[in-house]
Amino acid sequence: MQRLRFEAFLENLADDEKEQRIMEIVGALSDAFPEKSFGNIVESLMFEEIIDEYERFIIDASSKSRTFAFWSMYVKMTRELAV
Repeated sequence: MQRLRFEAFLENLADDEKEQRIMEIVGALSDAFPEKSFGNIVESLMFEEIIDEYERFIIDASSKSRTFAFWSMYVKMTRELAV
């Protein structure tokens, strides 16, 4: 569900450059795991900006769609149960 929600976020981006930047970071994270550089990427300002934008998208999409809101709540609950 998280993957589908993230795909919806990418599709929602109006700027192809933003999508490219996000995919570059996702690729860098994938390549860096489990090395120390993974933590550096996660702590970067660019990654923080992406997370903030993603969270704003979730809030906005949830306010527009009950189905999106329902599945977002499901993702949140299962994530909290896993911790």
